Amino acid sequence: MATSGDVLDCLHCGTSFPLLNVDGVTVPWLMPDPESARYEWKARLNGFLERNHAEQTRLLGALRKVARGSLAEKRLARLADALAAQRTAVVERLAPLGFDDVEFNDETDPGRRLANKLPANQGLSSYYDNLFRDWAWDNGENETLAGIVRDLLRTAGCKRPGRMATLGAGACRLPYDLHRAMHPAQSIVVDFNPLLLLTAVAVMAGRETYLHEIPVAPRGIDEVAHEQLLRAPAPLPLADDDSFLAVLGDVTNLPFADATIDVVVTPWLIDIISEEFSSFARRINAHLAPDGLWVNTGSLAFFGADPLHTYSAEEVLDIVESNGFEIVSARRDTVPYLCSPLSAHGRQEELFSFVARKCRDAAPADRHRVLPNWLIDLSQPIPADAARAIESSRHLLLAQVLGATDGKRSVEALGALLAEHHGLAPAEAIHAVRRIFVEQLELRAPARSGAAP
Repeated sequence: MATSGDVLDCLHCGTSFPLLNVDGVTVPWLMPDPESARYEWKARLNGFLERNHAEQTRLLGALRKVARGSLAEKRLARLADALAAQRTAVVERLAPLGFDDVEFNDETDPGRRLANKLPANQGLSSYYDNLFRDWAWDNGENETLAGIVRDLLRTAGCKRPGRMATLGAGACRLPYDLHRAMHPAQSIVVDFNPLLLLTAVAVMAGRETYLHEIPVAPRGIDEVAHEQLLRAPAPLPLADDDSFLAVLGDVTNLPFADATIDVVVTPWLIDIISEEFSSFARRINAHLAPDGLWVNTGSLAFFGADPLHTYSAEEVLDIVESNGFEIVSARRDTVPYLCSPLSAHGRQEELFSFVARKCRDAAPADRHRVLPNWLIDLSQPIPADAARAIESSRHLLLAQVLGATDGKRSVEALGALLAEHHGLAPAEAIHAVRRIFVEQLELRAPARSGAAP
């Protein structure tokens, strides 16, 4: 790697990775294809802004129907004002990504974009409430989780980690607490959600950061929306000290060399990523140094179309051991989870946690892609079961494409059929076929909310 201005150039692959400036802190954008990822996050920001605007319009319409000075007016006005402020704050937090320079063009190498597509079930605001849990509520949840992870590391004989990487770090309170309590040689946090990570960086660096919390079940009118100050107990010198590094990256395509991490922590992660768990276990093994430790914690709720991969806790431990690890300790703890002081909602989670030690190398994991290869390489045949796995709709074009999927035809071949039947240009038909499969596969991706570190 070589630094050139505000980018990090990879001398091996030729990719230029942006170095983002977040309140004076440098955050490398180490996605496999940074421009494709930036394109996708701008699209997701636009979706968030559209939903925000639609909700504001709905609230303002309701306001016109209520009496002046009524409780309903107070409630609706408070919500509308909060949504307007939320919109401004989210755009501000994402400013380092330079979305103004991103132009949408469906004709620009769609195969490259699909090859680096992000999971559809992890949106910009999927874990928005975690920012408040981590930096505003002060209700003991963070201390409980950090205590469990510290206990597991001590059980494995680790008092002061070397390089410790927290994957799927989200709003980053867990790695922040571990860093302050255990003083690792270096803490690295990785998440691909820019709203969570960039906001967390600003908070940890000591910037006063405000966001509006809008609870699902507010305790009263004053709690329907509330501006929260996100604040770290003590700032970290992130701009001057490389002992804590935040990375915008993909945990299923990690930007680390092999055998360079001493401790990997995966909180509330292994059951929500798109990569099958045994492949992910091999990936963790590759990045850990000999005798390195893997600490996992979180509730287990594997979702997916294939029941073979919705693993039980016993199967998880067996897969870990089968991929070059020995289990040092495993435990269950019931903890409070996302219990906002403003909300009547809140729940208990039973965490399943383990610490495992790398005892041998595992087989290497292939590069993970969210979409199947036959949507990337259009000459590959579409598996016959792809049509059966995607529910057919009444839309004629969709029904025709799925009906012609026989396990032998490729996207190109289906496009040729479609072009001939409907009088379309070949490129237009291929694009339509590809979009149909992308959209239908994304419809099958489970929506997840609330389960994150």
